[in-house]
Amino acid sequence: MKTISDEHLQLLAEVAQLYYEQSLDQADIAKSKGVSRSSVSRLLTEARELGVIEFRINFPIHRHQLLEDQLMHHFDLESVHVLNTELIVDSQVFNRLGRLAAMYVQPLITSGTIIGVTWGRTVYEITTSIARGQMQDVKIVQVIGASGHENSLVDGVALVQNFAERLGAQHHYLHSPLMVENPAVRDAILSDPNIQRTLNLARQANILLTGIGTIDPAYSAPLRAGYINHADLIAIAKAGAIGEFCGYHINFNGELVAIPQNECIVGLTLDEIHNIPLVVGVGNGLYKAACILGALRGKHINAVITDDVTAREVIRIAGIHA
Repeated sequence: MKTISDEHLQLLAEVAQLYYEQSLDQADIAKSKGVSRSSVSRLLTEARELGVIEFRINFPIHRHQLLEDQLMHHFDLESVHVLNTELIVDSQVFNRLGRLAAMYVQPLITSGTIIGVTWGRTVYEITTSIARGQMQDVKIVQVIGASGHENSLVDGVALVQNFAERLGAQHHYLHSPLMVENPAVRDAILSDPNIQRTLNLARQANILLTGIGTIDPAYSAPLRAGYINHADLIAIAKAGAIGEFCGYHINFNGELVAIPQNECIVGLTLDEIHNIPLVVGVGNGLYKAACILGALRGKHINAVITDDVTAREVIRIAGIHA
C-alpha cells in the first residue's frame, strides 16, 4: 500500500476546505494552489477516497412521545428516547438509533467527563454519530473485555479508539477477552496492574454506553465469538436467562443466572455498573425486548434508547397499561 505523506494529506484537506467550506470554484482553487483545474478535481476525489472528507446525510429524527412516557413513568428512568420508525426502512434503523443516542449524550459530555463503553453495533453507531471535537480532558474507557467480533470496528479496542479520535479525547483499553476459561484465570487477569488501572478508571465513569444482548442463537454475541457453543446456550436458557447485559446473562428480573459463564467475565461487575450515575442502554429488535425488560427491572440502566417496535414489545411483556 502506498504511503501518503502528511504534506499531501494537508494539501487534500486544504483543497477540500476551500471547495466545501469556502465555496470557491475549482478554477479559483487551481489558481491559488498553482495547479490545473483537473488536478483539483482529482484531489477532491482522492480526499473522499482517503476519508479526508466525510459526508453524512442527516435525515430528520422523529420520536414516539407516548411510548417514552409509558416507559419513563413505569420504570422511573432518567431519560427515554424512542425512535419513531414509521417512515424508516429497516436498513436505516441502526443508524438513526445511533444518531438519536448521540443527540442525547453529546450535550452531557463536558470537561473531565469519563465515558465507559462496551461494544457492539448499536454502540458503534453512537460513536460514529458523535460530532467531532477537541476534548483532551475527556476519557473514553473500555469497561468489559473484547467480544471477539468478526467486525473489529464494533469490538472494544477499535471502538474506544475511534470514539476517542472523534472527540479528540483520551482512550483507555481493557486488553482482555470478555470471557475466560474459569474464575481462576479471570482472577489472574484482574490482578494485572494494567487491567486494574483501566477498571479503576472505568469505576469513575460518569456515563456508560452499552448495548443489550440476546440469547437468540442467530444474534448471540458470545456464541458468534466462540465463547460459548450451542449446547452452552441451551443450558444458559434453561437456567432462566433471557439475555445478556455487559457480558453477564440475566433473567427477567435482571438477576444473574447461576451459570459458570457469569463467573468468568473480565470487566466491571453489575454492582460496580450500578454506581455509574448514568447508564444508557441502547438496543432494538423484538429478540432483545426481554433483555431490555430485564435490564430495566434490575435497575442496570437508567436511560434507554430504542425504537417504537421494540418499546411496544417491552411494554406488552411487562404488562404495562396506558
